[in-house]
Amino acid sequence: MIKSEQKVQLSKAHIQKRFVAFVICLLVALLAFFVAIKNLTYFEVGFKTIESEEIYDDELILNYYCQDRATYKQVSVIYRDLTKQIYQLLDESNEYEGINNVYSINHNINQNITVDSILYDQLKTFLDSGNREILLGPVYSLYKAVFSCDQDYQTEDFSPDKNEQIKEIIQQLIKFINDENSVSIELLADNQVRLNVSEQYRLYMEENGLDCYIDFYWMKNSFIVDFVCDNLTERGLTQGYLCSYDGFSRFMDCDDVIYHYYDILNDSINHICDIEIEKNHCMVTYKNFIMNQFDSFYRYVYQDNSVENCYIDINDGNDYSAVSSLNIYSDTDSVVKLMLDSYKYYISDSININDEGFEFFYLKDNIFNISDDLIKVFNLHENITK
Repeated sequence: MIKSEQKVQLSKAHIQKRFVAFVICLLVALLAFFVAIKNLTYFEVGFKTIESEEIYDDELILNYYCQDRATYKQVSVIYRDLTKQIYQLLDESNEYEGINNVYSINHNINQNITVDSILYDQLKTFLDSGNREILLGPVYSLYKAVFSCDQDYQTEDFSPDKNEQIKEIIQQLIKFINDENSVSIELLADNQVRLNVSEQYRLYMEENGLDCYIDFYWMKNSFIVDFVCDNLTERGLTQGYLCSYDGFSRFMDCDDVIYHYYDILNDSINHICDIEIEKNHCMVTYKNFIMNQFDSFYRYVYQDNSVENCYIDINDGNDYSAVSSLNIYSDTDSVVKLMLDSYKYYISDSININDEGFEFFYLKDNIFNISDDLIKVFNLHENITK
């Protein structure tokens, strides 16, 4: 085969311009390289939002003060493990392989079931308080059906205020729930739990398509916030605060905290004031209005602005809210203790709260009521008096 030899003549025109263009491209590439390296190595000190598993991120917000990337990674790993662990244990709706949780207890009645010591301790904390609201599981299930509605007319099938059959079922459930011979939780040795259910109660639940006897429900995140913060503290990780969207917050080693307080004023949600608290504390907020999409899991607001909410009185099965919003805080108590000591003041026809070992603030009749004059209140709404 004969090779063909060809001479290619390259133009020498514009060589200088081409060289300049090459240098510019090289500089841009080097700049991009150094920016990428900087982004990989640079870390801005300050509060960072720590992410959990995607399924739990909707419920909690952990903000932690990170001095470096190593701290951020350390807290992130621990936080992800803690939230996954506690959410699975307190889950009343789902079972997980190798885990005995609240769902497991509900579906193994009248049997001794061994649970994780964490769940055992959570149950003990609640039962030691002398309350039985955790046994409102079936009543909560019926109210959850109301909260799942999108239109007022849909609630007629589920609301005890509109459906006589549902009302009668709740009244009968309340009788069972308040009778220790019908249902009780027994804590035994070696982390064993027994949910005792009478045959009559079991049959009644079965007849009405119900199977959830116990449920932490609206109280659940108070236990979760304490669990996570306690475990972070044990590891010496205290430079942060953890809040749940449904009103449970715990501030560890933080500087002054400012709350932007919103409440119902003239039938709509308004910014009432800003509040500064200068000490580490726990906060519990009860409310009967919807501030975000997740609030609809716990209440339904009708077109006439009336509300059905998750705060159920164990004595009659009805929902109550003493005021549109009640905010309780303490610099000594855990979130769980604060919740257990305070919820009875909100699940009531009217507010009647004085010196109970914790501080509070709420709005009623356009008057801002506050128990602690030491906290700072500013930017008070012009139509509100203090």
